[in-house]
Amino acid sequence: MEGSHKKVQVIITARDPDGSWSALILKTNKERGQFWQNVTGSVDEGESFEAAALREAQEETALDIEKIVDFLSLEIPFEFKDRWKKNVVEECFLVVAEEIWKPTIDAHEHENWKWVKLTDVTLDTFKYESNFIAIEKARKMVLRMGL
Repeated sequence: MEGSHKKVQVIITARDPDGSWSALILKTNKERGQFWQNVTGSVDEGESFEAAALREAQEETALDIEKIVDFLSLEIPFEFKDRWKKNVVEECFLVVAEEIWKPTIDAHEHENWKWVKLTDVTLDTFKYESNFIAIEKARKMVLRMGL
């Protein structure tokens, strides 16, 4: 979409101590609707989707960039209208972290976080279907990679 607002969605995954895969999801605060989502954010002027995805993952969770094992595009763009009726194009990415950690979140955006096993994620986990579609693709990718 020409002239669209650019956004990113980032699925952050890591292995649990038991060897299973989990994803970090965040609950938006009351002002933002109190729903669970993957890391999301806007692409700044002049910034690539990839750079925005890494920046948002760090800003929203305090992810240590040196703890990233892999970073991949999920190659599933979404186009939609936001709550202000602006056209949005969103690119999705997968971050594979070295280990699960206790994230630091910004109360201006989120009120809670949790690691959820990829096998336990359902469409009902999220408000928006695009979050589920992205996390499902991420689940398939990490299982295929066999990390």
